[in-house]
Amino acid sequence: MSVELVHRAARSTAGAPQASERPIERPPTLPEGNSGMGGLLMLVPMLGAGASMTVMMVFRGSSLAAVGALMMIVTILASVVMVFSQRGKAARARRTQREDYLAYLERVRAELTEAEAANVEALRHAQPHPRSLLVAVLQRARLWERRRSDSDFMQVRLGVGQVRLLTFQRQGQEPGVREADRFMQAELERVEDRFSHRGDAPVAVNLRGVGHVSVLGGRSFCDRVASLVLAQAAAFASPYDLYVAAVIPPGRVSPWSAAAWLPHCVDQHAEVDPILGPPRWVGRSTAEVRSLLGPEVGRRVTSAAQRRRTLSRISAATEFATLLVISDEHGQRCTPVLPDAGDVSAEDLGVAVLHLVDRASHEPDEVTTRIRQDPGDAEAAIVEVYQRRDQRPTSARLVLDDLGPAQCAALFRAQAGLRLSADSIAESEGGAAWDVGHVLGLH
Repeated sequence: MSVELVHRAARSTAGAPQASERPIERPPTLPEGNSGMGGLLMLVPMLGAGASMTVMMVFRGSSLAAVGALMMIVTILASVVMVFSQRGKAARARRTQREDYLAYLERVRAELTEAEAANVEALRHAQPHPRSLLVAVLQRARLWERRRSDSDFMQVRLGVGQVRLLTFQRQGQEPGVREADRFMQAELERVEDRFSHRGDAPVAVNLRGVGHVSVLGGRSFCDRVASLVLAQAAAFASPYDLYVAAVIPPGRVSPWSAAAWLPHCVDQHAEVDPILGPPRWVGRSTAEVRSLLGPEVGRRVTSAAQRRRTLSRISAATEFATLLVISDEHGQRCTPVLPDAGDVSAEDLGVAVLHLVDRASHEPDEVTTRIRQDPGDAEAAIVEVYQRRDQRPTSARLVLDDLGPAQCAALFRAQAGLRLSADSIAESEGGAAWDVGHVLGLH
């Protein structure tokens, strides 16, 4: 197999945009019909009626009594006209404010529609569909572009689902005791519901040193998730930022079995056999892989102990390459695939282990993330992320991407002979590296 050195150019693709805050005005509080100056103006006909009654009572037997009666009639007519006039003014004011606010919401809708299209396009470009990864690898356009210092490193796309794009922050005067206009309030909530989420945006899962991850479902579901994880991770992370180990039982042919061709599976610290080449972290049982990972995990345990003694702020995620382990134990109870690390957790070692299981009782003792098959839809998955095991997880539902076995194998084999060039290795932050002699098989 020929070896090709790849120079990793400076990254030119931005990461996926995060949900942002968007201020939006609250609906105005509409005026009441008898509020403000309207209440004071109602005193005028009352004073007129009082004066008319006074004239009729005082000058009861004279012609001025008729004048008082006439004043009473005029006052009543003026009161009726004033009442309807004030109601008309209040109705016009409410109608004007409602129209102004609806016009404001229309302008907001136009702005948000344009911004949403740009955000979704940026999301799809940052997290492309797995069927387009082979072109990116062959053209070297975005091959291994993500460094371990990037915020989207090991953010692995699994499918499409509902993603939050905006968080609205309402501004303006709160309604207080009086309830806001229900119609305008409903229009505001309709805008917020429409543009806060997008239902067909790429959904990515963080696998950067997260510890134990359970993939729970049928055989085809687990194989599909494992294929998507390996395809996305290997295409965007170099072999010096991501190590891959796999447990592939004998006689089991999975869509992702060709992952053994990946340069990420090569043990970069081991001696290179002149005939067989460098050893790979691929075994037929958990015990075999556990033995292969012994030296690597030992180095990480030693480093973790040093960080504890020195109170170092450097995390394993940036000091070491992320170690991604795929443990295919479908149909049986999980067994430890990592060597004993004492009281050092898998997260502190910068390790992410995907356990492919068919039932919850076969999961490991503790998981930080669970990717389970949706009982109502075989094409969908539910991702549950646990911050603490005694708290409810945050969950997201997504429809899995489609990546066939042939496409998956072609993607893995296309990277088999690729290695980072010396200058790219030096640029890799803290990653273990091969020299030119190792690349050429000379030692």
